[in-house]
Amino acid sequence: MKRCLLLCICLWLAGSLLHAQQPERTVDFDLTEKSPGVYRLEPQLPPLQPIPGAPAPFWRLFWELGDGNFSFEAEPTYAWPDTGTYEIHLWATGAYDNGRPPRDRPKHKRITKPRPSQYASAFPLQDVLTADAPGLALMAVREPVPEEDLLFVLSYAGTEPQAVSGQLHLFFNEQAYQARHFDFVEARTHWGEQQIPPALAMRAVMLPQNGDAAWAALDMPLSQKANRLEALEALGEARQAFRDAVAWQFAELQPGERRNLFVVLRGTPQMLADTNATIHVRAVLTPDFGQPRVYDLEMSIATGHDPNRLSVRNPRRSYRRFRKQHFDWRIQFQNDGKGPAERVQLDFFVRGMDTSRVRVQEVSPALPPCSARIRQGCYTTRWPQEDHLQIVLHDIYLPGSRQPGVRHRDSTRGHVALRLWPDPHWPKRPLRARAEIVFDREPPIRTNRASVRFRPGLSPALVAGWRARADGLQQSFPG
Repeated sequence: MKRCLLLCICLWLAGSLLHAQQPERTVDFDLTEKSPGVYRLEPQLPPLQPIPGAPAPFWRLFWELGDGNFSFEAEPTYAWPDTGTYEIHLWATGAYDNGRPPRDRPKHKRITKPRPSQYASAFPLQDVLTADAPGLALMAVREPVPEEDLLFVLSYAGTEPQAVSGQLHLFFNEQAYQARHFDFVEARTHWGEQQIPPALAMRAVMLPQNGDAAWAALDMPLSQKANRLEALEALGEARQAFRDAVAWQFAELQPGERRNLFVVLRGTPQMLADTNATIHVRAVLTPDFGQPRVYDLEMSIATGHDPNRLSVRNPRRSYRRFRKQHFDWRIQFQNDGKGPAERVQLDFFVRGMDTSRVRVQEVSPALPPCSARIRQGCYTTRWPQEDHLQIVLHDIYLPGSRQPGVRHRDSTRGHVALRLWPDPHWPKRPLRARAEIVFDREPPIRTNRASVRFRPGLSPALVAGWRARADGLQQSFPG
């Protein structure tokens, strides 16, 4: 048994070493002028390395066009509004790929012809704002992986009837985890945003602390004072929940105007300790006049770029309060087909959970539970077996990422967030889970395995014995 275990450890170390020694792959692209002032960006990509048993690998591309705009298309056509030199970034992520991801290698391109007048509105500014987040939104172009760069798109818009200035804050590295997951690398701005110390941004929204007289003397409408208090509360909560922050000052955001800010964070080596854990990055917008906005981005730490994943919140727990805790699992999926999916079946396999208590926290696409009145466009849950929970999303429309005409990749993704409670008789053993995802009648896609492990602790009897012995020694040597 020991020899078998030693052999497995050696094979794992050898595989990790070989993976680390793989040559770095590079990406490049050409810029071809199709008509005066209109260019096509054509990527040059290295071969993909399939994973045995996984779906066929493919490239997911993200173009940062250098003027605040971006594109998810494979070969986008674009016309820059003005002449000049633009720094273009191509982020290539290999889904179901076994190789090292290519690093971002920006290129500076000189544009000598401005956008033709007939194309004045043909290339609108893209953003990641949604109907649920009209003023502030945050998106990551791929999954967080240890020692890899991760690009975030931070979109914000003017929702007030007048032009406003204010501050943008990005919080990362949650206090709930011992390890720091990210290091700040850089931010690319295009509307004059200036990076400032987070403490200075916090001070910009502070109110007088000298009592009611100073508060009453403050020349500010009562509604604006309420907005300031709400902003202080949002920033205070974020500073308690996160270790690190970056902040920017912005100015003259016009009503309805949209802007993008591109932020690069680098995964730390310590991130590997929390693989398959669910983490958050938070953006906060605090305008000088107007209501503050908060956006939380939830992600799961991965070892590879697989869009179908299983993760768990706080994967390291104390066993002492095991029976009073709950466990938040998240199954995320993406339709990578060439057409839409109408039915998604999620088979969640886990042991040690109480099958009588299941709470579905969130479903995306948003669906109600099926009932006698609602039988279409809904979801069902059931336990076919003691360790098998099945969730089915009925009569939906989930576009495929390779479907013609689909530009917003987020529309091809979905997730189900579950809250489960433990079986009170479960021994002190790790809780291991996995999931399978079935789109319509396609073969099932197996996700990674996610585990909850218990931190080592001392038994109450042993601690009581140590305390009794210490008390005895103290009585023996009173001085």
